[in-house]
Order: sequence, then structure tokens, then C-alpha cells
Amino acid sequence: MKKPFAASHVRNSRAIHIAMLSALIGVWIFPPGWEWVLGGFLAFQFYWIVGLTVGWHRYYCHNSFRTHRFWEEVMLFAGCASLSGHPGAFAVIHLQHHRHSDTEQDPHTHYKDVVFPATKLAGVTLKPSTKKRFFLTPRMKRVHELYLAYPILTALTLLAVSPEAFIYLWAVPVALMQLLRKYLLVIIPHNPKLGYQTYDVGDNSRNLWLLGVLFGGEGYHNNHHKKPNGWSFAHKWWEFDPAALFVRLIRR
Repeated sequence: MKKPFAASHVRNSRAIHIAMLSALIGVWIFPPGWEWVLGGFLAFQFYWIVGLTVGWHRYYCHNSFRTHRFWEEVMLFAGCASLSGHPGAFAVIHLQHHRHSDTEQDPHTHYKDVVFPATKLAGVTLKPSTKKRFFLTPRMKRVHELYLAYPILTALTLLAVSPEAFIYLWAVPVALMQLLRKYLLVIIPHNPKLGYQTYDVGDNSRNLWLLGVLFGGEGYHNNHHKKPNGWSFAHKWWEFDPAALFVRLIRR
């Protein structure tokens, strides 16, 4: 597979723009009732927790737990359908971030780059073992080749149900998720003026309780940097990690 970063990034960017445009137009034409607000919230949590937080982050990137093939496919569906990018590309960039957190070699944009921060794909080289693990297994090859089939089939299926289903169960939650993810995963948790730091790990990673509760435990960033391979990001009794409940359900 050639240029895994470039191919995934270009396809993903275009699809995200389509989702955002669809969300803006859809909300204007079909204002939501309370049932679609609730449905959109639940869809967001499904894409965010099952796809990004548990699937891409804890399972495929950090290999934090083992699960059955069925749940692997569910996580792949949620991550791809929500336009979270190729899981291998996410993993390689994120592991580079852990190795070089808050330094010039950190591939994540610095927290001061506030306006639509971009993940730096250029300059990240792949070792043969890394490329094999994240891009050359049969499952990862399938994801690379059929990546856009997941969101397209999801969007078309929901559109066949109703325009509101397409808008509020896919376009809006996916658009919001992709707008927020860089802030919630990179920018805010590395701002030294926010939250609290339980561990001295040599970087600016912070814990933010409210973000942890609302966004699948991702707010406990300092905890995660202390123990990257842990399947739960909550280390104190009063820290609640919703995504860890899902991991507890599916791990074996």
C-alpha cells in the first residue's frame, strides 16, 4: 500500500467537508425535534466511544485489551463510518505524540494553534514492523481499500429511512465529532492553564474531569500519558470513564 497517510487523509478530508455541509443544510431545512436531538446525542456517543475512543485509541493504537472478532468489526464500523481516518494512520501519529509529547517532534499541533489545528502527517517514517502491524494485515488492507464504503453505506441507509435520520444520526454527529476531536484530544488536554495534573510525566498533559465524563474518558489525558496501555483512563475513585464501561463489557 503506497502513501497510506496521504490517501487516507485526502479521502477523509473531502468526506468530512461533505458531512459538515450536509449537516448545515440539513439542520436549516429540517429543524430537529427533541427525538432527533436525543438520537443525535446517542449517535455521537456511539461514534465517539465505540469508534474513536475505544476502537482507534485504546484497541488498535495501544492494544490495551483483547476482544472477540465481532466487536473488532463493530469498532471498525463505528470508526470508519464516523470518518475518523484509517486506524493505522491514527495509531502511528498518536504513538509519535506519546514519544515526543510537547516537543518540536510532536506530530500533534501545539495547543496554541487554536484555529482548526492540523495533525502533521509529513515527516513520520514507518519501520517495517510498524507498517506491517498497522497497514499490511488483511483487516487493515480491507479498511484501506474499502474505507469510504463504511460512511457511504451508512449515509445512504439512513437517507433511505428519512432525511432526518441521515442528518441527525450521521451528518450532524460526524461533523461535530470531527470539529471537536482535535480540541478534545490534543489542544485542551495539553493547555497547562487548565485542569489538574496527577502525575509528573514530563509534558503538559492535563486531566479535565468534565471532559472525561462527557467525552468517553478522553479528558483524563495526564492519566493516559502515565499509563498509555491502560484500558481505563480513570485513576481516582471520583474520575468516571464511560468508555471503560464499554471496554469492560467487550474485553476477554
